[in-house]
Amino acid sequence: MKNRLKRKTEYAKKYAKEIKELLRIIETTEKNQFILDMYNVLNSGSRVFTEKMHNSVLKIINSPQYDSVKQIEAKKVIEPYVEKVNKIWDMVNFCDGDKHEYYIANFSALPFVESVKKHLETRFTISKKQMESLNKVYKKYKSRYEKKMKIIKKDDME
Repeated sequence: MKNRLKRKTEYAKKYAKEIKELLRIIETTEKNQFILDMYNVLNSGSRVFTEKMHNSVLKIINSPQYDSVKQIEAKKVIEPYVEKVNKIWDMVNFCDGDKHEYYIANFSALPFVESVKKHLETRFTISKKQMESLNKVYKKYKSRYEKKMKIIKKDDME
């Protein structure tokens, strides 16, 4: 109990900015258990606040996901990526959208592209591996897309 009070007063001084920012995030965004837990650790001193925890809190505070001003800036930065993901989604959906659920769930790239799209729209970031994978999907579906377009154009001419 003695250590808890000692940590509580230490954290209140040492991490005042972090506590204030976490409270702002909690009040303005949807419930996130990890953020609540970090706030409670800092506010109560219930356990040791490690360097790894501090780095995670700083990452959360600096994330555009929790700051509307940073979101505006981040949207400008990710705009070309969003356009590319939307183009790939359109292509994959055109090729696989009319197929059976089982095929889409097990063989199509549509769920992957949708998850990347959602991640990009909510977290405002895309990893190098995600971009590489999207490029592979594009290469794979480009020929399918072109074949299907030729068939449609051929049918329209007849």
